[in-house]
Amino acid sequence: MQINQMHIPLLKKRGIIKDERDLLDNPCLNIKIGTEILYNHFSRCGVTWQCLGTYNAGFAMDNQKKRQQYAPKYILYIPGLMN
Repeated sequence: MQINQMHIPLLKKRGIIKDERDLLDNPCLNIKIGTEILYNHFSRCGVTWQCLGTYNAGFAMDNQKKRQQYAPKYILYIPGLMN
């Protein structure tokens, strides 16, 4: 999963990773952390496409357009995931 640089300092502080390479070398850890981040976003703003956009673009008001552009990229993958 994509994990933005902004999360790295907290992951280091929590002792989860030594550096960002850990997330690239350990796919299970990557998915666990990415899922935790996504869960935290959905808990904050609900399970919506707009909220999915916050996973990529964050919550800042000036990132509204980025959020709206992010989610539609993933709508295309849903039918394949349901099979």
